[in-house]
Amino acid sequence: MTSKILTDDEVTAFTKRAYGYIEMAPNYSNWAPIKSIPDGYTYKYYKATRVPRAKASKDGRDYKDVQMARTEAEANIVSFRYGFSIPRVTVEMARQANVPIWDENFEAVYRHLDNMIAHLALEGSNATFDSVLISGLRDGGTDIGATTDALLWGTVTKPFANAAAIWGALNTAGFGDRTSLKWIVSSNLAGYLKTKYGAGDPAEEQLVKETFGFDIIYLPLGTTTELHTYPIGAASADDGVFFAFPKDEDVWHIAEVMPVTVTMNPTLDVESNAYKGFLEWRGTVAIVQATGVQYSNSCNIA
Repeated sequence: MTSKILTDDEVTAFTKRAYGYIEMAPNYSNWAPIKSIPDGYTYKYYKATRVPRAKASKDGRDYKDVQMARTEAEANIVSFRYGFSIPRVTVEMARQANVPIWDENFEAVYRHLDNMIAHLALEGSNATFDSVLISGLRDGGTDIGATTDALLWGTVTKPFANAAAIWGALNTAGFGDRTSLKWIVSSNLAGYLKTKYGAGDPAEEQLVKETFGFDIIYLPLGTTTELHTYPIGAASADDGVFFAFPKDEDVWHIAEVMPVTVTMNPTLDVESNAYKGFLEWRGTVAIVQATGVQYSNSCNIA
């Protein structure tokens, strides 16, 4: 008689293949600070306010009375969820052939979900497809475009000049000495960073890393559709987009209720005659210090 319950090995193979792909792929966890939070409909966090100058006096009798204050901020929490429904016949055929269950579906599903989380962090919720409003780094960071727009990426030495301007802005804001600086660059700008700074010089990318300490990550840019989510949205003007920040929770973070999680019901659902499972991520984005995130949505190549 055909078993109506998946074996432990079959369930384990299913989830191992899932988590194996997540662990192997270079994903948002490589560049985004991540903080675990309790579940709820919203996530509340706090921003410390600046204190005034101390009182100056010759004998030290004068002082400025200070009481630290915190400004409360709030972000909606969202779930991204996929459902798997594996027909009983498919399972039986897989058993007979001794092959993993529905293995070919994993890569596309996890890659798309990873891109959705990256897009949420960088761009915020997608107006066309998402019903929960969440602000990303383009909404909550600081636009450095007025400084960098004239530094044309297609001109040799100018990608390095962009990096210098970004680091300068972060340094002015108090983040220049951080050791975790990330620079997310849209992939259409990558080739210009990989050109030599000058004859006999290394690539500008190498000089940026050595001079300013940026870890550079290239991510695709484009207009999101039902079948394809781009981590970075289209440029508002000109050609490219970048985001620069320390990978530190006190600047910004992805607040996760749960990381990408796979659940599988090993018992056959009689009504649908299929085995059912789910893949879900739940969380939001918190922008704590806007000046700690410098971005441009209008990088000009020429």
